[in-house]
Amino acid sequence: AAIYYFYGCMVLHQGRLAIPDGQFWYDLYYTLPEGIAIRPTWKATVAIVVWVVFQAAMEIFIPAKIVEGVTLKNGTKLKYPMNGLAAFGLSHVVPYALCWCGLLDPYFIWSNMGALLTVGVLLAKLMALWLYIDFGLLWWRHVDDPEFEEDWGVFHISECINDY
Repeated sequence: AAIYYFYGCMVLHQGRLAIPDGQFWYDLYYTLPEGIAIRPTWKATVAIVVWVVFQAAMEIFIPAKIVEGVTLKNGTKLKYPMNGLAAFGLSHVVPYALCWCGLLDPYFIWSNMGALLTVGVLLAKLMALWLYIDFGLLWWRHVDDPEFEEDWGVFHISECINDY
């Protein structure tokens, strides 16, 4: 709620602190234009999905030196591609080039900030829930994975309040 409060202070009150009463939240959700309001939109959802897929594609396809990580408890070492700096550079160059070519509005982030914020929060919550269920509650499905260690997982549903 804090990110929405401070965002609301910026867009509704020119950066001044405000009392977050019912009118504040109503205005933040309903009265602002689509994209600026914190209502999720399909445009923001598509933008975030495209961005995440772009990041994953860079991780997979940018050639890089492969480096072994630290030794895990089970004695294995995971391999990591060292392409983060190239991906970081492309994460800036590609949007700039899209704006230069007229394929992306330079003000896209600002004009959709509220919706992007909400879709980002929802996607993060959904991913956290998926990881909690898949790698926490259903830990036994990953016993044969090379990165599995014996202290993974939630071993009983009664422990979920402490873990999630």
